Amino acid sequence: MIALSACATTQNKGSQLIAAGTSSGDAFGYSFAISGNTALVSAFLEDTAIGEDAGATYVFILREGK
Repeated sequence: MIALSACATTQNKGSQLIAAGTSSGDAFGYSFAISGNTALVSAFLEDTAIGEDAGATYVFILREGK
């Protein structure tokens, strides 16, 4: 599992969480967990340095006003 970080904001209702480097075949968003201001989003078919379809987990932290 690989953890990467990104930043999400609340400037626009209906905003999307987008991870750089994912493609439509990575299954980004297939599963997720939210706790407080942190969201974990899976991309279980993401190709990584470990191997093809090894998967990844993305960490998003909400920062108010940014």
